Amino acid sequence: MNSERDIFDTKRFPLLEYQEENLYFDKLNLNELFKQHKTPLFIFSQKILQLQFEKIHKAFSSLNTRSLKIAFSVKSNPLPEVAKTFMDIGGYFEVTSIGELKHINAIGGNFKSQEISISKNRLPSLTNSPKPKNEERI
Repeated sequence: MNSERDIFDTKRFPLLEYQEENLYFDKLNLNELFKQHKTPLFIFSQKILQLQFEKIHKAFSSLNTRSLKIAFSVKSNPLPEVAKTFMDIGGYFEVTSIGELKHINAIGGNFKSQEISISKNRLPSLTNSPKPKNEERI
């Protein structure tokens, strides 16, 4: 029979660690968080977001693509802190609605038009140029 310690692979997830009988994630005592907030509980780590961004960038940079742009889909997680972290590490944004566009503008970014990709044909054109079939960059 597996113990609770066997469930969490601390080698695969370097920010997970046991200290005595408590499980920690990025120095946060998960046992205490579970008592306070109950489960399910979603915890996001700026360190993990940055590490994953760096892994993706490194994997594709070997293809010698000079204009590699990693875009974060705002619909995947609308938390302002997640979008701000992504912006701070050099990410771009993909939005599918005017609401999502307003959402990322509200986090305080000074975005250039090439830093935001607008997907879906149902959106009104935000530029004077003809809209491509599947994607428009503003």
